[in-house]
Parts: sequence; structure tokens; C-alpha cells
Amino acid sequence: MMNIDILVMAGGSAPSWAYPPVENKALIPIHGKPCIQWVVDAIVAAQKNPEIKKQFSIRSILLGTDVLQNQGITDQFDAYVSSPETNKLSDNVRLGMEASQGKYILIITGDIPCIEMEHLRSLLSPIQDHPDADLFVPIIEKSSVDQLFPGSHRTYGKIKEGSVKVANCFLIRKDGFPKIDAIMNQFIENRKSVIKLAFHFGILNLLKLIVTKSISIPELEKAFLKASGIQVKGFFTEYAQLAVDIDKQSDIHDIETYFTKRGGV
Repeated sequence: MMNIDILVMAGGSAPSWAYPPVENKALIPIHGKPCIQWVVDAIVAAQKNPEIKKQFSIRSILLGTDVLQNQGITDQFDAYVSSPETNKLSDNVRLGMEASQGKYILIITGDIPCIEMEHLRSLLSPIQDHPDADLFVPIIEKSSVDQLFPGSHRTYGKIKEGSVKVANCFLIRKDGFPKIDAIMNQFIENRKSVIKLAFHFGILNLLKLIVTKSISIPELEKAFLKASGIQVKGFFTEYAQLAVDIDKQSDIHDIETYFTKRGGV
């Protein structure tokens, strides 16, 4: 059985447009619950799922501001790491990695309330086929997002496989983290843009992406390895829910509409 840590990042303050006003972005109410509670529920379901338990032992870690303690959120995690609101996301990832114990660490943001247990299972599935990969990056096609969240405005990049975006999560092999740490700031800051990430793979790949739109995921993986020594595995997931976080007020409308159409709690 493989030990996995799921690290939930919830260190950000709430935007001014949040209603009702809350002190942490993860506490924005979504369909009757704080946003992060949906994430917690998915993790707990994964920890209890018999099929997942045959392969993985999952430990949950919350990295967030102390206001989450007052809301009873931290008690639902196996470990809690306090983060100053002034920290950059890259600094928070490092804090969370210091607290991790698993062979692999799945890092997800606390503002993706549409996540479910089955989505978490899919994020762990590539491990067995690619044991040497240092970093797993889930990729979602625009068509998948449009199907579940019609009219949603998100950022996409055009590559050989089509219009895509990176999910709001990634999986790290802990032994490979020292290599990743060396480029952590650039990766985190540009994680949502395939084009910006391509810049760090080399200028020729960037030009090929912009001019021909024909660079493929395997080509990007090879370029990343050559430029940084990091073995990256990009993989498609059908779960568009992983692409939809809360960045702007219209995102709440998109997510609430999704829950209403889906039904259930």
C-alpha cells in the first residue's frame, strides 16, 4: 500500500466581493456549505472508499490561515499547517511539503468545490504506470469545461491536442521535490497558462507553440526534462470540475448553476 498525502491549500484572504463577507476565500458559501467543506467531503470519501484503500493510504493536510480553526475546518484534517496571509502560494507549497510524509503529495486548492471522490481517484491513477515521474499535471480540454459549465470564462492554451487548461491541482513525488523546488516560483505563478509554462521549457518550444499551435504534450514533457531535469507527466482527465475554481464573482454563479443541475447534496 502506498502512502499519499493530500495537501489542501487555503491560505488566501477572501476577495472584497465575497458575500456574505468571510475572512478566508475557502469559506465562501457554495450551495449551502463553505467552499472548502466540499473539498473535505471528497477527501473523507476517498479515505473510506474500499477500492482506494486497497492501493493507497491517504493522509490529509490543511495549509491555511488560523481563522479556519474557528470554523471547525482544521479538525477534519489529519494535520494542520498555519500560514500567514502574506505568504506566496509557492512558499505555502514548501511549508506543506515540509509537513508531508507520503511518497506522493497531491496538492489541491481549497476553492474547487465541485471536486468529488472519483476525481481524486483519477488523479492518483497515473502513478503506477509512471513511477519515475516527479510531477504529474492533469490537463482538461475546453470542450469538457464547456459541457458542464457553459458560458464559463476560463483561460486556455492551444496545443496540438486542442484547447486545454491545467487543473487546479498537481501531484508530486516527494523524492523529486528538490528539483521542482528550484523552479517552484515560476511554475506556481504560471501554472494556469500553457503558453507561459512553455516559456520555461525553452524559447524554441514557445515559438513553436505560438506560431504553429502544434507542440504536443509529449514534446513539452521532453522539453521540460531537458530544461530542468524534472520528469513531468501530463495527462488528460475528463473531470472538468477540477478546472473550475473561484477567481471571480461570476465563477460562483457558474458553480451554483452546476450544483443545481446536478442535484443532491
